[in-house]
Amino acid sequence: MSSARKSEMRSPFSFLLPLLLSWALGCAPAGVITRPGAAPPLYGKVHLPQTPGPHPGVILLHGRWGIHEGYHDLARAFSVRGYAAMALDYYADRWPLWALVRPSWWDDCRETIREGLAFFQSLPQVQGDRIALVGFSQGALLAASLAGSMPAVKGVVSYYGGALKITKEAVQDLPPMLLIHGMADSVLSSELSNGLYVSLIEKGKVAAIVIYPGVEHAFNFIGPNYDESA
Repeated sequence: MSSARKSEMRSPFSFLLPLLLSWALGCAPAGVITRPGAAPPLYGKVHLPQTPGPHPGVILLHGRWGIHEGYHDLARAFSVRGYAAMALDYYADRWPLWALVRPSWWDDCRETIREGLAFFQSLPQVQGDRIALVGFSQGALLAASLAGSMPAVKGVVSYYGGALKITKEAVQDLPPMLLIHGMADSVLSSELSNGLYVSLIEKGKVAAIVIYPGVEHAFNFIGPNYDESA
């Protein structure tokens, strides 16, 4: 835990590089999802299989620097394999630095994810009671903090996230989890995934963990840390 916190307390300039890279590579517009009635819109894209549904669903939750085309590529890949998939922009189309200056940003993000799940469940092409969350970095932390209170979520895949702080009671409520992390992660320590995995096993929960030696953060997206072998 302490090593993860120390890795977050770096020079402010270290936060600019991912943001500049995301602009240079082109952040993908999230798309506007119109909901019935007077509900405000959601932001993201839904990708559906070509075959008749309903289909089990997957919601992808992006990392700290917001949504980009890589998440939509993954959502499309899930749809080709028979899953209804939604890449959700839980920042609600705000500039990523919004999350660093708004005191209630964590709760705001959690609420947007809840609303996204409710919308996704309402689609006739989606099996509303068979949904998985696939989170990346900050999105993985959010998934771990929410999944236990979402009966429709039957599984979580956590990429380089784990959990910063979670109670024994909350662990008891979590669905099956797959935790994937790079051992050389300098943003969120792999100990966050190891710690969550141990807690899950101690509670008799279904869990698996994959740790890649020598692999950094965000290893499965094109960028400075991309690692084809992981």
